[in-house]
Amino acid sequence: MSERSKHRWHAARVATVATAIVVVCYALCAIGLRQFVVQRLTAEADARLVPVLAQAAHDHAASSAPSSTSTLPLSDAGGGSSPHVELGNGDLDDAPIFLWRVGAGGAVRALTVGAPSLPARHWSDAPVTVSVAGAPFRLDTLRTGRGWLVAGQSVSDVARVRSALVLPEVLFGLLLAAATFVGALIVGLRASAPLDVVRRRQAEFTADASHELRTPLSVVEAEVDLALRLPRRPEEYEAVLRRIAG
Repeated sequence: MSERSKHRWHAARVATVATAIVVVCYALCAIGLRQFVVQRLTAEADARLVPVLAQAAHDHAASSAPSSTSTLPLSDAGGGSSPHVELGNGDLDDAPIFLWRVGAGGAVRALTVGAPSLPARHWSDAPVTVSVAGAPFRLDTLRTGRGWLVAGQSVSDVARVRSALVLPEVLFGLLLAAATFVGALIVGLRASAPLDVVRRRQAEFTADASHELRTPLSVVEAEVDLALRLPRRPEEYEAVLRRIAG
């Protein structure tokens, strides 16, 4: 492999490492942003359920019979009167809110028209996301006596928003990775250019020095070889040494 190819390979490896670091950081940021959006939408759904539960509890306390509770779907915190129910269609704020009453024995009674069947579960005061009639519902509860009032709203749009964010994040991530790799590769090649010049000049200097040293060393070798072929007098050896010194 030539020296230039080695430099290109090194620059490509550095660009690959830099791209991997950028992609990992971007993925973490994208996941965090998506989670923030989902939590924000879920919090908005919880905020809509709280006043509905409070109003339902007030109506239940003011009424002597539980059957007098409104049987119309609640479209907002103040109640509504539309019998048409669409689960997960439209904006999240337009999704209808349903009410159920869960007795002490776990018996569930729908308090709004068109409410889907509520699955049996252990209820607590914390809001939860549960699958109701095959659709994700955000449910909030309020204890009333020995039972529970349960308010729920479809959050299918939250799942759709999360899925809709995936494709733009992937496309932008690919573009970012390509731009990072190309940019890092160009910077690496340009940064290695002065090193190429230094290495080339060093090689030229070594070659010139080797050539300059080869001639006198050859002369010294020849003089020594000639002097050692035959026994000689001391003055002859001295003459050889003087020629070598010269």
